[in-house]
Amino acid sequence: MNLETLPAINATLNAVCAVLLITAYRMVKRRNYKAHASLMITAFVVSSLFLSCYLYHKHLLFLATGSYETSTANVRPVLLRYVYLFILLLPHVVLAVVMLPMILTTFFFAVTRRWAAHRKLARPTFCIWLYVSITGVLVYLTLYHLFPHFRVVGQI
Repeated sequence: MNLETLPAINATLNAVCAVLLITAYRMVKRRNYKAHASLMITAFVVSSLFLSCYLYHKHLLFLATGSYETSTANVRPVLLRYVYLFILLLPHVVLAVVMLPMILTTFFFAVTRRWAAHRKLARPTFCIWLYVSITGVLVYLTLYHLFPHFRVVGQI
């Protein structure tokens, strides 16, 4: 794993997590709670692995460029930059921060068998977690395939 391969690995982990979440949702709807629990634990492990790889990528990026972030300052037209920042990236980042305590609390309710509280929090947690996983893949596709010029030369 290096600076060039980590973004694709991270996008793959996000995609796998999204598939696990959707499958876990289907299992709970079918009242297959053991499969649901196994899939949710696996989704949590995959998300944790993603977070570790993401932080490692930011560390390598800082060592290589002196910055933790890629720059979109030179993206033209400016409207394209704003669409990326405010429609895709900003909600993704904000919800990624919000979802971690929600996930941990939802897991806590399940482990302590507080099913009413678990179900109540699980619904919004699922939606946010799935949104963040899918938009993580979209951020990768935007930065590395659709508009690679979003990244400043020298930054990966």
